[in-house]
Amino acid sequence: WGLIPNLLVIGITAYILFPGKRAALCCRANAGNAGKETIMIHTHFFQKNGTVCMEMQGHAMTAPKGADLVCAAATTVAYTLAQAVQFLYEQGLLEEKPKIQIADGYALVSAAPKAEAWAETLMAFWVTQAGAYVLEHNYPQAVCLMPMEVSA
Repeated sequence: WGLIPNLLVIGITAYILFPGKRAALCCRANAGNAGKETIMIHTHFFQKNGTVCMEMQGHAMTAPKGADLVCAAATTVAYTLAQAVQFLYEQGLLEEKPKIQIADGYALVSAAPKAEAWAETLMAFWVTQAGAYVLEHNYPQAVCLMPMEVSA
C-alpha cells in the first residue's frame, strides 16, 4: 500500500472516531476554574516542528489519591506510549532521543520520527489516543481528550 495510503486511513479513522469539536467543547467546560484545582485529566495530542506529541495533565479525582482507578488508567496510557516511543528510538526509527517526562499529574511524550518511520510513530500515538478516548467516553466528568488533527 505504501506510506501515503496508510496515513490516509489513519487520518480518516481518527476523524471518524475523534471529532475535534466535541473534545474542544469538553475541555472548555472547566475553563472558568482559574485558581481552583481542576477536576479533570486533559490529554492533548499534536504535531509540532516535525515531532508527534502527547501532553497529559491534571487529576481525575474520582477517588482518594492512591485509589483512583481513572488516574491509574490514564497513567498506564502515558507509560505505554513512553515505552512504545522508547522502542522506536532503540530500533533507530527516530531522529533523536524522545522527550519523556512523567510526574504526578503530568506527562509529556514527544518523538521526532525519521522520514521512513512516520507511519509507525503515528500508529503508536493513534493507539494511545484510542486509549484516552475510551477513558473520556467512559469517564467524561474526569477525562478530556483533544485529539490530533490529521490532514490527508
